[in-house]
Amino acid sequence: VIDILNRWAIVFYYKGTFRDLEELLFSHEYLIANITDKEKIGMFYAWQGFVLEFRGQYLKAREYLEKALETGKEIKSKKITGYACTWLSWLYGDLGLFKKGIEYGQKANDIGKELKGDHYVYFKSLAGIGVNYFWMGHASEGIKTGEKLIQYGNKHSQTRSIAIGHFTKAGGY
Repeated sequence: VIDILNRWAIVFYYKGTFRDLEELLFSHEYLIANITDKEKIGMFYAWQGFVLEFRGQYLKAREYLEKALETGKEIKSKKITGYACTWLSWLYGDLGLFKKGIEYGQKANDIGKELKGDHYVYFKSLAGIGVNYFWMGHASEGIKTGEKLIQYGNKHSQTRSIAIGHFTKAGGY
């Protein structure tokens, strides 16, 4: 069930039904105690942290994303570490800790370059860096970051990267 929830979380994310995703994940949290696959547990924590951040529960989100990050590091999972760092970059921006947000975004972006077939970590972490630049008032860095996102999206046929690139660039302007 945890594996299915991890796979379905992206559907809720793209539909924008974050309240439903939060309810679904937290109503099944008890199942983690019964599984030993740390890869599944780590991604579950990451999704929980993500949805809490999106729902404005920043401190609780940080707790879950840090648990995911610890799990990713423990089992040397680039995927879990990449997703946790990506979402931490956005979270720290929301918390006003912009340099920390950029630091996590850069860690995730480096990992994203290595994750073949999973473009999300690369472009979403880059966008997290750009948003932190925006909040810091570093307009030119935000614009450059947006341009990188658009170029990446065009090269890899990733429309989400193109769209978030334009959003990031607009923040710079």
